[in-house]
Amino acid sequence: VLFGIGISTVAITPESVSNYIDKATTIGAFSPSLGVVYSYESFQIGLFSGYDFIPGELGKKWVFRNKPWLGLGLGFIIFQKNKTTISGTQTQ
Repeated sequence: VLFGIGISTVAITPESVSNYIDKATTIGAFSPSLGVVYSYESFQIGLFSGYDFIPGELGKKWVFRNKPWLGLGLGFIIFQKNKTTISGTQTQ
């Protein structure tokens, strides 16, 4: 289980904020998330969910306010430190 906190950017259009602005723009957002990762040998797959919060009046008018997002993550281990087994032998 993983918990994440991030800062991201969100594309805002006049339609996504009920025409509160005149033209499309990009704004910063605070993005907490929670996910689960499964690892098998060198491969990893994860499922994540979170929210994007935009500050100020623009955030209050955003149509995606308080709506969660869902993400899929894929990974592959390229570099790994040597592991020592219970018997004391090293594997790579």
